[in-house]
Amino acid sequence: GLGVVHSCAHALGTVAGMHHGLANGVMIDHALPHNLAGSAKKFVRMAQVVGLESSDPKAFIDWLRAFKANVGLPATLTDAGVKRELVPKLVEVATADGCHANNPLACASADFQSIFEGAF
Repeated sequence: GLGVVHSCAHALGTVAGMHHGLANGVMIDHALPHNLAGSAKKFVRMAQVVGLESSDPKAFIDWLRAFKANVGLPATLTDAGVKRELVPKLVEVATADGCHANNPLACASADFQSIFEGAF
């Protein structure tokens, strides 16, 4: 299944007109930390797959941020030109999106609020 990142990307496409691939790229390191508590071992495994030797589940998120910078993806929603006043509508659309239904951890409106706010 997909998950919280795709729900955020669908909202950005719908509300801000952002290209789906770009939206996923911008949001991945902001949305995935929501899943750390429920799937820390998967994050360690992803870190190993990309060549990291760390047993810290956050190492993969750090790697993602460095990767994004290396390939020139915007680090934040501000960098991508999204206006903060869109957050309530982004939260509404992401919450209604079906992709997060099979996310490792449940993701309610308050979680999406935190994710989007943190992405600025």
